[in-house]
Amino acid sequence: NRLPELALVPQGRANNIARALRIPTDRATALAVAAGAPARPLDAMRVETPARTIHALEGVSAGFQAEARSGYDADNSADLRQGARALARAVRDYEPYRIGARLDREELASRTGAQLFLSNLPYFGFGFQVDPGADPADGRVEAILMEAPSRAALLRLLAATYRGRHLGRPGVRRISTRHAELTEALPLVADAVPLGTTTATVSVEPARLRVAAPAGPGGMA
Repeated sequence: NRLPELALVPQGRANNIARALRIPTDRATALAVAAGAPARPLDAMRVETPARTIHALEGVSAGFQAEARSGYDADNSADLRQGARALARAVRDYEPYRIGARLDREELASRTGAQLFLSNLPYFGFGFQVDPGADPADGRVEAILMEAPSRAALLRLLAATYRGRHLGRPGVRRISTRHAELTEALPLVADAVPLGTTTATVSVEPARLRVAAPAGPGGMA
Protein backbone atom coordinates (compact mmCIF):
# COMPACT_ATOMS: atom_id res chain seq x y z
CA ASN A 1 0.00 0.00 0.00
CA ARG A 2 1.12 3.53 -0.72
CA LEU A 3 2.13 5.32 2.49
CA PRO A 4 1.27 8.96 3.27
CA GLU A 5 3.78 11.62 2.33
CA LEU A 6 5.93 12.74 5.25
CA ALA A 7 7.75 15.87 6.38
CA LEU A 8 10.65 16.06 8.82
CA VAL A 9 11.22 18.79 11.42
CA PRO A 10 14.60 17.94 13.06
CA GLN A 11 14.66 17.87 16.86
CA GLY A 12 17.76 15.83 17.74
CA ARG A 13 21.50 16.45 17.86
CA ALA A 14 23.01 14.30 15.10
CA ASN A 15 20.06 14.79 12.69
CA ASN A 16 21.58 12.32 10.24
CA ILE A 17 18.45 11.95 8.12
CA ALA A 18 17.89 15.70 7.88
CA ARG A 19 21.53 16.29 6.89
CA ALA A 20 21.36 13.60 4.22
CA LEU A 21 18.17 15.03 2.73
CA ARG A 22 19.34 18.66 3.05
CA ILE A 23 16.49 19.54 5.40
CA PRO A 24 17.45 22.59 7.53
CA THR A 25 17.75 22.10 11.29
CA ASP A 26 16.28 25.56 11.96
CA ARG A 27 12.66 24.94 12.92
CA ALA A 28 11.09 27.77 10.91
CA THR A 29 13.04 26.90 7.76
CA ALA A 30 12.33 23.19 8.19
CA LEU A 31 8.61 23.97 8.45
CA ALA A 32 8.84 25.96 5.22
CA VAL A 33 10.43 22.95 3.51
CA ALA A 34 7.72 20.71 4.97
CA ALA A 35 5.03 22.96 3.55
CA GLY A 36 6.54 23.72 0.16
CA ALA A 37 9.07 21.11 -0.97
CA PRO A 38 7.95 18.20 -3.16
CA ALA A 39 7.77 14.73 -1.63
CA ARG A 40 10.64 12.62 -2.90
CA PRO A 41 11.12 8.84 -2.79
CA LEU A 42 13.21 7.33 -0.01
CA ASP A 43 14.21 3.68 0.17
CA ALA A 44 13.83 1.75 3.41
CA MET A 45 15.61 -1.34 4.72
CA ARG A 46 13.66 -4.32 5.98
CA VAL A 47 15.70 -5.95 8.76
CA GLU A 48 14.71 -9.46 9.83
CA THR A 49 16.34 -11.30 12.75
CA PRO A 50 15.18 -14.59 14.28
CA ALA A 51 13.41 -12.54 16.97
CA ARG A 52 11.86 -9.56 15.17
CA THR A 53 11.41 -7.55 11.99
CA ILE A 54 11.83 -3.75 11.78
CA HIS A 55 12.47 -1.11 9.14
CA ALA A 56 15.50 1.20 9.08
CA LEU A 57 16.32 4.33 7.08
CA GLU A 58 19.94 5.26 7.90
CA GLY A 59 21.48 1.82 7.92
CA VAL A 60 22.37 -1.34 9.79
CA SER A 61 25.50 -1.62 11.92
CA ALA A 62 27.12 -4.94 12.82
CA GLY A 63 30.20 -5.22 15.03
CA PHE A 64 32.08 -2.58 17.01
CA GLN A 65 29.71 0.38 16.68
CA ALA A 66 26.75 -1.79 17.64
CA GLU A 67 28.71 -3.12 20.62
CA ALA A 68 29.37 0.45 21.74
CA ARG A 69 25.74 1.43 21.17
CA SER A 70 24.56 -1.42 23.42
CA GLY A 71 26.32 0.36 26.31
CA TYR A 72 24.48 3.62 25.66
CA ASP A 73 21.03 3.80 27.26
CA ALA A 74 20.07 7.49 27.12
CA ASP A 75 16.72 8.42 25.60
CA ASN A 76 18.26 9.98 22.47
CA SER A 77 21.56 10.92 20.87
CA ALA A 78 21.98 14.14 22.87
CA ASP A 79 23.94 12.69 25.81
CA LEU A 80 27.45 13.06 24.42
CA ARG A 81 29.13 12.27 27.74
CA GLN A 82 27.41 8.90 28.03
CA GLY A 83 28.12 8.23 24.37
CA ALA A 84 31.83 8.94 24.88
CA ARG A 85 31.91 6.58 27.88
CA ALA A 86 30.21 3.80 25.93
CA LEU A 87 32.69 4.28 23.08
CA ALA A 88 35.68 4.23 25.44
CA ARG A 89 34.50 0.98 27.04
CA ALA A 90 34.04 -0.66 23.65
CA VAL A 91 37.52 0.44 22.52
CA ARG A 92 39.06 -0.87 25.77
CA ASP A 93 37.42 -4.29 25.31
CA TYR A 94 37.86 -4.49 21.53
CA GLU A 95 38.72 -7.76 19.83
CA PRO A 96 38.24 -8.36 16.09
CA TYR A 97 35.00 -10.01 14.99
CA ARG A 98 34.44 -12.88 12.65
CA ILE A 99 32.17 -11.38 9.98
CA GLY A 100 30.32 -13.27 7.28
CA ALA A 101 27.68 -12.10 4.81
CA ARG A 102 26.06 -12.98 1.50
CA LEU A 103 25.47 -9.93 -0.67
CA ASP A 104 23.16 -10.78 -3.54
CA ARG A 105 25.37 -13.55 -4.96
CA GLU A 106 28.70 -12.41 -3.50
CA GLU A 107 30.30 -13.77 -0.32
CA LEU A 108 31.96 -11.41 2.17
CA ALA A 109 34.08 -12.77 5.00
CA SER A 110 36.69 -11.58 7.49
CA ARG A 111 38.35 -12.88 10.66
CA THR A 112 39.72 -9.44 11.59
CA GLY A 113 36.55 -7.44 11.09
CA ALA A 114 35.83 -4.36 13.16
CA GLN A 115 32.58 -3.32 11.54
CA LEU A 116 30.12 -4.04 8.77
CA PHE A 117 27.77 -1.22 7.76
CA LEU A 118 24.83 -1.62 5.42
CA SER A 119 24.27 2.02 4.52
CA ASN A 120 21.27 3.71 2.94
CA LEU A 121 22.24 7.28 3.93
CA PRO A 122 25.66 8.96 4.21
CA TYR A 123 25.67 9.37 8.01
CA PHE A 124 25.33 7.00 10.94
CA GLY A 125 25.55 7.22 14.72
CA PHE A 126 27.00 10.50 16.02
CA GLY A 127 27.32 11.93 12.50
CA PHE A 128 29.99 9.54 11.19
CA GLN A 129 30.32 9.88 7.40
CA VAL A 130 30.06 6.16 6.78
CA ASP A 131 29.01 6.31 3.13
CA PRO A 132 29.65 9.75 1.57
CA GLY A 133 27.65 10.20 -1.60
CA ALA A 134 25.08 7.53 -0.73
CA ASP A 135 21.87 7.77 -2.78
CA PRO A 136 18.83 6.88 -0.62
CA ALA A 137 16.62 6.46 -3.69
CA ASP A 138 18.67 4.10 -5.89
CA GLY A 139 17.13 0.83 -4.69
CA ARG A 140 20.42 -0.36 -3.21
CA VAL A 141 22.53 -0.19 -0.05
CA GLU A 142 26.30 -0.24 0.32
CA ALA A 143 27.95 -2.94 2.38
CA ILE A 144 31.09 -1.42 3.91
CA LEU A 145 33.42 -3.86 5.66
CA MET A 146 36.14 -2.41 7.88
CA GLU A 147 38.97 -4.58 9.21
CA ALA A 148 41.10 -3.71 12.24
CA PRO A 149 43.36 -6.35 13.83
CA SER A 150 44.18 -4.16 16.87
CA ARG A 151 42.85 -1.29 18.99
CA ALA A 152 45.35 1.09 17.40
CA ALA A 153 44.12 0.18 13.93
CA LEU A 154 40.54 0.57 15.14
CA LEU A 155 41.17 4.09 16.45
CA ARG A 156 42.76 5.16 13.15
CA LEU A 157 39.78 3.73 11.31
CA LEU A 158 37.28 5.53 13.55
CA ALA A 159 39.02 8.87 13.00
CA ALA A 160 39.02 8.37 9.23
CA THR A 161 35.36 7.28 9.20
CA TYR A 162 34.19 10.33 11.12
CA ARG A 163 35.62 12.53 8.37
CA GLY A 164 34.47 10.23 5.55
CA ARG A 165 38.06 9.36 4.58
CA HIS A 166 38.02 5.62 5.20
CA LEU A 167 36.90 4.43 1.77
CA GLY A 168 39.86 3.28 -0.28
CA ARG A 169 42.03 2.61 2.77
CA PRO A 170 43.60 -0.85 3.19
CA GLY A 171 41.18 -3.16 4.97
CA VAL A 172 38.04 -1.30 3.83
CA ARG A 173 35.75 -2.79 1.19
CA ARG A 174 32.55 -1.31 -0.27
CA ILE A 175 30.04 -3.42 -2.24
CA SER A 176 26.67 -2.28 -3.58
CA THR A 177 23.80 -4.72 -3.01
CA ARG A 178 20.02 -5.09 -2.86
CA HIS A 179 19.95 -7.91 -0.31
CA ALA A 180 22.29 -9.01 2.47
CA GLU A 181 22.30 -12.03 4.73
CA LEU A 182 24.49 -11.72 7.86
CA THR A 183 25.52 -15.31 8.51
CA GLU A 184 27.64 -14.77 11.65
CA ALA A 185 25.95 -13.62 14.85
CA LEU A 186 27.18 -10.09 15.67
CA PRO A 187 26.11 -7.16 17.84
CA LEU A 188 23.52 -5.45 15.64
CA VAL A 189 21.86 -2.04 15.49
CA ALA A 190 19.26 -0.85 12.95
CA ASP A 191 19.32 2.95 12.92
CA ALA A 192 19.43 3.56 16.71
CA VAL A 193 17.65 0.35 17.77
CA PRO A 194 19.88 -2.35 19.35
CA LEU A 195 18.84 -5.84 18.18
CA GLY A 196 21.21 -7.89 20.32
CA THR A 197 23.86 -10.31 19.05
CA THR A 198 22.24 -12.08 16.15
CA THR A 199 22.15 -12.99 12.48
CA ALA A 200 19.87 -11.06 10.12
CA THR A 201 18.69 -10.56 6.59
CA VAL A 202 18.41 -7.04 5.16
CA SER A 203 16.43 -6.19 2.04
CA VAL A 204 15.91 -2.87 0.27
CA GLU A 205 12.33 -1.73 -0.20
CA PRO A 206 12.63 0.88 -2.98
CA ALA A 207 10.68 4.14 -2.59
CA ARG A 208 9.06 2.82 0.60
CA LEU A 209 8.58 6.39 1.86
CA ARG A 210 8.01 9.80 0.31
CA VAL A 211 9.54 12.69 2.26
CA ALA A 212 9.39 16.44 1.61
CA ALA A 213 12.96 17.49 0.82
CA PRO A 214 14.81 20.02 -1.32
CA ALA A 215 16.28 18.95 -4.66
CA GLY A 216 19.89 19.56 -5.65
CA PRO A 217 23.37 18.22 -4.82
CA GLY A 218 23.21 15.84 -1.89
CA GLY A 219 19.42 15.70 -2.02
CA MET A 220 17.18 13.22 -3.75
CA ALA A 221 16.46 13.47 -7.44
